[in-house]
Amino acid sequence: MKLLHGAIATVLFALSSPVWAAPKSVTLAVPGMTCPTCPVTIKKALMKEQGVASVTVRYEKKELLCLSTMRRQHRMPS
Repeated sequence: MKLLHGAIATVLFALSSPVWAAPKSVTLAVPGMTCPTCPVTIKKALMKEQGVASVTVRYEKKELLCLSTMRRQHRMPS
């Protein structure tokens, strides 16, 4: 479960930026993915997050690819 929370936090941090003008993709290594059901759990959890358009989890390579399609302007408070 710690792996799942860490993966979600990492993806959301990587996809966030002061201004979102175009889709973003992030590929992350997930070395702690140790069972064949991990990809399903990770994908379901990430797809529930706002702005996540698609998630591909590759168990054999121990990596995930996440695509965000948020196109709204979002500025961080100064």
